[in-house]
Amino acid sequence: MNRMIMFLMCLSICFGLNAKRSLLRSFTDKTGKQIDERYVPDTPVHLRNPGPVVQRNRSSVVLNEVPAFDWCYGCSATSAAMMAGYYDRQYYPNAYAGPANGGVCPLTNSVWGAGESPLSATHQGYDGLATAGHVNRFWVASGNSGNDPYGSGNPQSTYANCTADYMGTNQDYWNNEDGGTTFYSYTDGSPLYNYSACESENPRKRDGIRGLRLFFESRGYSVTTNYNQYIQGYDGNSQGYTLANYQTSINSGIPVLIQIAGHTMLGIGYESGTSTIYVHDTWDYQMHSMTWGGSYSGMQHYGVAVIQLVSLYSTITWNPGSFSQSLESNQSASQSLVIGNSGSAALTYTCSLPNPGSVLSESFSSSTIPSGWTQQHVSGLSTNWTFMSGGINGHPSAAYDGAYNAVLYNPSTSPSVERLITPQMNLAGASSASLSFYHAQESWYGDQDELRVYYRTSASGTWNLLATYTSSLTAWTQRTLSLPSISSTYYLAFEGTAKYGYGACLDKIVVSKTISTTNWLTLNGGSSATGSINPGAASQSVSLGFNSAGLNPGIYYKTIYLTSNSSTNSDLEITVSLTVLQPLGIPQNPSVVQNSGTGAVTLSWTASSGSPTGYKISYCPRPDFSSGVVALGTVSAPQTTYVDSAAATRTKGFYRVQAYRN
Repeated sequence: MNRMIMFLMCLSICFGLNAKRSLLRSFTDKTGKQIDERYVPDTPVHLRNPGPVVQRNRSSVVLNEVPAFDWCYGCSATSAAMMAGYYDRQYYPNAYAGPANGGVCPLTNSVWGAGESPLSATHQGYDGLATAGHVNRFWVASGNSGNDPYGSGNPQSTYANCTADYMGTNQDYWNNEDGGTTFYSYTDGSPLYNYSACESENPRKRDGIRGLRLFFESRGYSVTTNYNQYIQGYDGNSQGYTLANYQTSINSGIPVLIQIAGHTMLGIGYESGTSTIYVHDTWDYQMHSMTWGGSYSGMQHYGVAVIQLVSLYSTITWNPGSFSQSLESNQSASQSLVIGNSGSAALTYTCSLPNPGSVLSESFSSSTIPSGWTQQHVSGLSTNWTFMSGGINGHPSAAYDGAYNAVLYNPSTSPSVERLITPQMNLAGASSASLSFYHAQESWYGDQDELRVYYRTSASGTWNLLATYTSSLTAWTQRTLSLPSISSTYYLAFEGTAKYGYGACLDKIVVSKTISTTNWLTLNGGSSATGSINPGAASQSVSLGFNSAGLNPGIYYKTIYLTSNSSTNSDLEITVSLTVLQPLGIPQNPSVVQNSGTGAVTLSWTASSGSPTGYKISYCPRPDFSSGVVALGTVSAPQTTYVDSAAATRTKGFYRVQAYRN
């Protein structure tokens, strides 16, 4: 018993010393502000107790493609290496310079072996390195103390390819023991940017986040900002970095170094609506969770280190967002789709037309029900469809930022049936039509639900059942249905049943029709258009050609698929509609009535077919209107009369009334 008590006391003292050791000193800089110097040492293996492994759910927001490395010659350098690997897999391909995985940073360091990562610390004999690397120059094999093999000289001219070099990790020159890195923060909680004054002090030090900046600059990339900052509330400060700041950073695709007393981890995500964050802790390949401002493995969370690179990716702009054109039969017209690039790298794009399919309706691209969609309560509690962000269970939209799922959620054990109804769709002129959507029925809480799909061809009346789904699914499944009774007036309804928990889940609803007609839409004269736009360059235009030849009167739809290497909106769907107008009919039942005593006459007629904009009235002495034509004026529809007040001054002749559109 006494031995156990002594062991626990020693363990407690170790944790306490570890936490205390992280704060080396406080001092005042030349501006009068107080700065803390903190040291992040090597955490002994027996104290590495990972937190809970993350079980991702609907509320999880996680950066994709972030490597997970186990400890590689310093936790700070390893966390920074995971960050660099993430950027290497995004838009910064020079961050990792080695041959492994085809030159793309692997998602784990297992390819090099446990405890080895050339992105954290280069090592002769690993990753094709034939000369001495960081480990050979600075790591003392016998332990944390002793002179570096490199010696006491300035090693900066030898730095290459790894974060530990530039961060000063393990180096006697920067007064860091093996596994150790130093960081500086303002005590008042404000951010301390790119701190370098410590590099000329005695003892000489290198701030870790400034060193990471130098690493990225050595790889050819520019840095927007880098700083250390205490979290809000630590040591009573009110200016510190907040959970909301962290979530904004993750939402922007920027991982954050999480500082706990004696250890550095990489923050890569969070759980919405809670204070839970997700980290890679450098001890295994799992994603773990912790409470913001809490402790991890007995070490208190006190701060962050943030670095933001200048964007090196293209960002597409396009205008307009949709097109509509009205033509009479056998007419043509053109419009322009203007594509630009607001990013800092070249944009390549392709516009294509599916032929002969045409997308009519797609929903759930925002967090609110789209305009024109309605919800209808059928029975039970009125729960309604709601929206929950983030893809789940392997659903394809999980890879996209801002993906949304429509979910029928019922907090009660009483069954509830709710209906989600589309706006009116026009399937006229289609030889066939289909509906596709992603669908899941969750079993997380033991709910027993089903989904039914209906259609009808009028705004009211009986719904016709298309399909019923009752199987319990744990992954998103794409459903495709043929739509019967194709009509110019068409409605769809999704009816979900839920008991306790989540009910039916929907996403990516697409209705398409196949048209057996000529290709009425072209892109630069063909079915596709490609281009490349340098950053800062003028925009490019894609010409949309409309041609109504061979089309019956009605409304036709197509979708332009605009794909690009843009960092956002890389896959766009632009809706195009063409209205082929009814031919204009000839005004009927002409009448000329002389106005008594005024010398004027009143012309009248019956409105022509084809919905004209108005009528043009002219006069001519000759019945064939071959010469001497006088344009008298116009009237706007639906008016069908015109008064010629100067009729008494005219010689014998004829009037003509012509229908027109603008």
